[in-house]
Amino acid sequence: MIKIIGSIIAFFIISNLSGQNIELSGGLNRNHYFDWQKSEGHFMSDYTPGSGYCADLSLSDLKYDIFTIKVSFLLDNYKGSFYTEDGGMGGASKTVAEVERTTIGIGIYPLNFSVVSRIYLSFGAEFSYKISDNTNGYKSGWVMYGPTTYMTIENDSMKINKDFVWGISAGAGYALKLSTDWSITPQYKLYLGMSDEFTNTEARIRSLRHNFKIGIIKRINIDRAE
Repeated sequence: MIKIIGSIIAFFIISNLSGQNIELSGGLNRNHYFDWQKSEGHFMSDYTPGSGYCADLSLSDLKYDIFTIKVSFLLDNYKGSFYTEDGGMGGASKTVAEVERTTIGIGIYPLNFSVVSRIYLSFGAEFSYKISDNTNGYKSGWVMYGPTTYMTIENDSMKINKDFVWGISAGAGYALKLSTDWSITPQYKLYLGMSDEFTNTEARIRSLRHNFKIGIIKRINIDRAE
């Protein structure tokens, strides 16, 4: 992940880009873990949402050929708990966990446009790396004619958190002008995870997050010599 972020930073340094806005934003999120599997047969899952916080440092209105690009450096803290169980006639296993994750990452939004003069929309992808987690719970199982197993999560024998995750996102904001160069923007962003958040669980669990933020934007002008 560090190499990916470094490569992207180097790209923007050496590319013929014209930057227009720098933005610092932060706020709260609401995280919902989920899976696409149907609750049928011996499979069951249940998810409880949790709240966290988020912060972004962004460069927007970057002109590259015909594209207007936004790039964000991300900090996300999000929480949630889940119960998953699956098995058959010969045995079954279940996982019960309460998880708080903190990640850093980068968001790249190649689709940016205004609906009216002050409302703007952005669409893109986000790539994040876990820097810490606080995970509590257990995993248990049984097999026919065999012993029942029980182990706590996040000890030396059972870790469930994946380090690297990515997803797609869509954001909307409303610019409130303070002056020619400064504005405040209430924002909403929806993140949909495209990769699994965990391993060694009975379901392929992903994250759906609603972010509510306030941003401060400073318009900048970069003149490049021809």
